[in-house]
Amino acid sequence: MERNHILRKGLVLGIILLFIGTSITPSTAQNIEKPALPSAKGNILYVGGSGPGNYTKIQDAIDNTSDSDTVYVYNGTFYEHVTVNKAIHLIGEEKNSTIIDGGGSNDVINVTVDGIYIESFSIIHSGGSPSWYNAGIQINSNYTSISNCLLWDDYVGIYVNRFCSNCTIVDNHIFDNEFDGILISFHADYIAISNNIIYNNSNVGISLGQKNNFCSVYENKVYQNAVAGISGCELEKSGIINNNVSDNHIGLCFGRCFYNWIRENNVYNNILYGIELHSDSANNTITDNNFVSNMRNNAYVWENPGWNDWGSDTSGGNYWSDYSGKDGYHGYNQDTPGPDGLGDTPYNISHEPNQNISNETNQDRYPLMFPYGWPFQPIFLGYVEMYFEKDRLGSSGWGTTGGLISRKILQVNTSLDELLLKIVLYFTVEMNYSLRFPFALSPLIAYGLQIMNYSDYSWNTMKLKHHGYWIWNENVSQEIYVHPKNFKKGDELQLYLNISGIHVPGLNSPGNIKSWEKFLRIAYNLPVIHKLLLHNWVLPILAPYNMIFHEPIPAIVLRFQ
Repeated sequence: MERNHILRKGLVLGIILLFIGTSITPSTAQNIEKPALPSAKGNILYVGGSGPGNYTKIQDAIDNTSDSDTVYVYNGTFYEHVTVNKAIHLIGEEKNSTIIDGGGSNDVINVTVDGIYIESFSIIHSGGSPSWYNAGIQINSNYTSISNCLLWDDYVGIYVNRFCSNCTIVDNHIFDNEFDGILISFHADYIAISNNIIYNNSNVGISLGQKNNFCSVYENKVYQNAVAGISGCELEKSGIINNNVSDNHIGLCFGRCFYNWIRENNVYNNILYGIELHSDSANNTITDNNFVSNMRNNAYVWENPGWNDWGSDTSGGNYWSDYSGKDGYHGYNQDTPGPDGLGDTPYNISHEPNQNISNETNQDRYPLMFPYGWPFQPIFLGYVEMYFEKDRLGSSGWGTTGGLISRKILQVNTSLDELLLKIVLYFTVEMNYSLRFPFALSPLIAYGLQIMNYSDYSWNTMKLKHHGYWIWNENVSQEIYVHPKNFKKGDELQLYLNISGIHVPGLNSPGNIKSWEKFLRIAYNLPVIHKLLLHNWVLPILAPYNMIFHEPIPAIVLRFQ
């Protein structure tokens, strides 16, 4: 894919007229209106347009090329079937207006040799059923790249034939086809399918055939396909990553698939299932996906699927919109007090009745409590335990038994105008406090999360507590805005955190809480008051706010790319 992006970015502003006054053959005919083209090792042949010696048919130009040449096609509709049998670049002027129409028969474009690059065409009207997989583009080669094309009203949009490998399908719109949008035949390996928009096809959006290995399907939008969004049959060691799959009959469907990575997909509003596993599919890693509002089941298994990895206690599993469990514990068995962003009870995958399918091998033991994918998902930094005792009022008032703080490294694209991060830290508080005063002097407990390099102080947990002994779980969070365009690629922004607690007897009326928050913000921004409150008691009965950690904790690294 990187090679393709570099190629597109290599467009020059115009074609410089060379050898003025010399004779120009049809294979290199040019005029002053020639468009920008990628640099090529060979000659450039033109089809359509008004230049002297330009070809009128695409196939005629291809027949006169040599390897490494480029065929550039001006806007227009070309009624022909094209066989690309030279290792060339075939480039249209503009994908909406440069049309190759197959007239309803055979393949529109048939690629038969390695190393071909096709870009910026509308490719329509291939042959249909019952012909065997006629396609807008049929690939019978290796190292072929298809990019920035529209493929519609074909039988199959793009068909990669058996035993082909190392092909790239990127940045295409593939829709309204009679069968599949993209169909990969068996034993086609190392196929990369990315950044495509695939919808309203009459069978499957992206269909991976038998015995495909090391394929990658990532960052595609796949929706409103009649049978499934993305399917695999005997797919192995491949990645289905960061796709949006919605409004299909089934979102993701895999049979007899092994050792694949299905991660970071948004799968929602599909008619039957978000994901379906069947026919002994096993040893797949299925984590960090969001399965939301799929109408019958978010997940379904049948025909004896084996063990699959649905997540771990350190990184979590998947988000399920129909999960009803709670989050009060953490750890491998989710039995240690204190929340961690993971459900305390497993999410059991639905399965076909009367089948001997074990919940233990088909369950998400660590379902996510929030959807995956920042900035929409809170960034959970970890867990800390704290305690407070009356006898320690003379010192800091707070103590900590330590805890786990998870340092996060996030990759940020510098093209974003604004990025919202919500940062969350969980903690458990143990309080042993008793004052022989009336209820009016019961303490108000507040916690704040301090993010270094940002001036705002978030006090979003404020609770009224009575005298006595309490244990309770809380979280503190703060939202901050980052403007990636202010950074350059390669920059890093380190964010540190600290957490503060404040204990204030006598401020137990709801009306006082907002006033107290305002005071805290003012105090935080005035260094003299800030230092006074941090290190000294203002009044014997009034506890200051106390930093839990002696030094700020390095918590988040934003790496700009």
